[in-house]
Amino acid sequence: MFIDPDGRQIQMSIIDQPTVAKVGERLLDNYVVVGSMITGIFTGNPPHHIDGTPVTGSEGETAEMAVFLPVGIVKAAGEVTAEVAGAAIGDVAEGAAKGASTITENAAKGAAFEKQVGESLGGNKASQVTIQAADGTRTRVDWAQNNNGVPSLTEAKGSQTAPLTKAQSTAHPQIETSGGTVRGNKGAGIGLPAGTKIPPTKVDVVRPDDLLKTQ
Repeated sequence: MFIDPDGRQIQMSIIDQPTVAKVGERLLDNYVVVGSMITGIFTGNPPHHIDGTPVTGSEGETAEMAVFLPVGIVKAAGEVTAEVAGAAIGDVAEGAAKGASTITENAAKGAAFEKQVGESLGGNKASQVTIQAADGTRTRVDWAQNNNGVPSLTEAKGSQTAPLTKAQSTAHPQIETSGGTVRGNKGAGIGLPAGTKIPPTKVDVVRPDDLLKTQ
C-alpha cells in the first residue's frame, strides 16, 4: 500500500514493493531532468539526472512527456463520465504538479547558491566539470579550479540538509583517496581538459552556513 502525505491511500496489492520503488525513483528523476532543463534556461547549465549525470539523446523529451502528459490526461478527463475515475486522475495530477513545483523551486535555489559559491571562489574556475572516479563512477562538481597546477573541487548544496546524490556519495571518497580523470572539456579553459588526471583531492561540499563563515 502507498500512503501519500495528504493521507489518501491507494491499494496496490498486485504490484510488488520493489517495482513501486523503481517507478517512484524513475518519476522523481524525470522531475529533476525537467527542472534542470527549466533552470538551465537562466543559468546556462546543461540538464542532468538526479545522480548528476548529463541528459543525453531523447532523455529530455522522454522526461517532459512523463511529467506533463498526466496534465493533458486531466484536461481530457472532463469528458469522462465516471466521477470516481476523474477524481482519481485529478488527485494524481495535483500531486504531480505540487511535486514539480517544489523540485523546480529547489533547483532554482540550488542554482542561485551555486552561483554565489562560485563568486566566493574568485577567478580561474570552471563550472559543471565531470570527474570520473577509479571505479568508473562519474560525478559533476559545481566548481573546479586550477591554481598553479593544483586543482580544487567544490560542490555547492543550497541547504544544510541537502544530501549527496548516489553518484556523489560513491565518487567523492574515491576522488579524495585515489584522484580521478576529467571527462568532457568543461575545464579546458582553466587547464583541465578531457583526460586530465586529478591527484587525490577532497571535494569540498559547501553549504549556506559554511559560506556565512567566510563572509
